[in-house]
Amino acid sequence: MLRGVALRGVLLTAHQVMPGPWEWNGAPDAPLPYSALVLPTDGLPVPATGSDAVFLPATANARIEWAKRRDVLVVWLPAFALGEAEQLTGGRVVPVAESRLAAATRAFATSALRSRQGESPVGDYSMEQLLSEMALGLLLESQEQSLLGERSRSLVDRARALMLSRREDPELTTAVIAAELHVSPRQLQREFARKDSSPSAELRLMRATLAEAVLRDPAHAMLTVAEVARFCGFHSALHLRRALAACGLPTPRELRAQATALPPGELVGR
Repeated sequence: MLRGVALRGVLLTAHQVMPGPWEWNGAPDAPLPYSALVLPTDGLPVPATGSDAVFLPATANARIEWAKRRDVLVVWLPAFALGEAEQLTGGRVVPVAESRLAAATRAFATSALRSRQGESPVGDYSMEQLLSEMALGLLLESQEQSLLGERSRSLVDRARALMLSRREDPELTTAVIAAELHVSPRQLQREFARKDSSPSAELRLMRATLAEAVLRDPAHAMLTVAEVARFCGFHSALHLRRALAACGLPTPRELRAQATALPPGELVGR
């Protein structure tokens, strides 16, 4: 590793990999499992994938055979930050094609890695959120390509992907989701009902799960419950409390009380 920056939960590292195998062994049972977004900076594709980047889920096992010395950036993301989006991968390595979002992510990660660490807690927090959202967008963008042409069978999958990409938007509702997927709200609800669910219930669970992770994380103790609520897509702290209760989760106060810092050295178990 050439250099690295720890923002809060997200880590950035720069590597010069040598010719030979690069092993990735997922550790889903680690105290804080990490997934990785690997971004070569030399403009050449990742070996054996033909893609300009690759996403390695925490649950995956992979081997990358580098043919020559390469410079790469790695964005390490706590698995909880990606929510159910990571589950859509089925534990498989996801090739990430070049796009405007991929180029922007690479440029932003490069800039963040060069910045001085610890300049501002608020700045670090904002950069972490941007990197997480960019990585999530790349993952969902890649998943969307594999779902094209499966309109009827994959309507629920596409709706879930849309929810995950915009769960922080309090204006995202069943009607909005249906409109963006070019179906009626009733059709969308029917598709979810076949899986014994509903769009509103799944969106609430995604937001509540995100809020639970944020409230449990000591790194986000600086945020008030109302700020956590807004960040996770709820209109108010009251809506957040009601959603947690509906999902069988503890109250914000109880989640904060349970929050404990991880021992040093357990951020990246690779």
